[in-house]
This record gives sequence, C-alpha cells and structure tokens, in this order.
Amino acid sequence: MADVFSIIFGTGGGQIGTIQIDAVSEEEHSLRSEVTENPVEEGAQISDHVQLQALELRIDGVVSDSPLRFGAISSVLNAGQTISQLFGTTKASIDAYNEMVRLWKSRQPFNVLTSLRRYENMVFQEVSIPRRAATGNAIHFSATLREIRIAKTSATLNLSQLSDDSKNIAAKLLDLGARLTEVIPISSPLSAASSAITDPISKGASGIFDSFI
Repeated sequence: MADVFSIIFGTGGGQIGTIQIDAVSEEEHSLRSEVTENPVEEGAQISDHVQLQALELRIDGVVSDSPLRFGAISSVLNAGQTISQLFGTTKASIDAYNEMVRLWKSRQPFNVLTSLRRYENMVFQEVSIPRRAATGNAIHFSATLREIRIAKTSATLNLSQLSDDSKNIAAKLLDLGARLTEVIPISSPLSAASSAITDPISKGASGIFDSFI
C-alpha cells in the first residue's frame, strides 16, 4: 500500500521555509556556469575563466487540506479514528499560500529542503499557483527559486597572529604609509602654498602681456 500512495502523491514531501509540502511531482535542479568565449592561453588556470552562477531550483508541489499519507491511514485503521478527526478543519493550503506571499514580499532568503539536498539562502524568483474546481481543497504550485550569494568581508589584520618576521614587514609597511601621508611643509617647493613654481610662471606670463602694451 505504501508503494501505491507514493505513486499517487509524487516523490514525497519537501519544505520551503516553514511550508511543509505534502507531495512533490517534479524537481529541477540547475547548475550553470558562465564560460569565457575568448581563447584561453595554454598553461593558464582554466578555472579562472569559468564563473559559477547562483544555484536555481524549480519545484512543482502540492499542499492539501487533507494530506493522505500511509502513516496517517494506518493510524486510522489501527485506532479507529474518523475521517474528520484525521483531517481536522484547518486550511493548510490557505496557510501555505499566505506564507508563500509573505516570503515573496519579505525578499529575505530562506532554506529549502528537497529530495536531493538542502538549499540555503534562497528566494522566490517566480511562483505560479493555478486554481481549478477539482483542486479546491489544495494548492498546486510551481516555484522557481534562486540562490542569494552572501559575500563575507575579510577580517581585520591582527599583528598578534603573525610570526615575528611577518610582524616586522607589516610594521614597516604601516610606517611607510604613515610617512607618505604626512603633510608637505610649506617651505617645500612641492607645496601648494609655495611660490617657487607659481611665481616664475606668473612673471613669465606678465612679461608676455607687457610686450603687447
């Protein structure tokens, strides 16, 4: 009987954020790369010319108000529960739809659990939920999700974690940077306030104009 229910209700459930999927009819896992169209020099690092793209996932699934699962059916047969006691009166499909809308509007990443792997930092790229009279007590949806890559900032240099030789090199580089950023004295010919450069130019220009007077 378990095999029959697995055939009717797809490959099994999954999870999108906090949404429990009762049955998944199809999953499509996409791995894409951007490969350079230019010739690569012989001996060069090939991986430098292949850029991995964000992961993409498409799920076709069902969330029902009355999910039929083998374990639940067995409990009814063994405990003598009624159908109304088993299914209850909550609208799981409406709750799932509202949660999809909330996740879409929030634009915040969430985790997705599939039959192959667990995805992290995913967002909805597109969600389609067709409604038909025959599926009024469930939502059948097709969701396309894309990974958000989160870059991690590099740590601040901590001299205490370096070896003695590295500390000496780092200290010299920091000292050199401090020296280069010192203010140039006014007495220096390179100073903007110095007349060593501007005076000859201005005098030369004045002499030129004087010759036309």
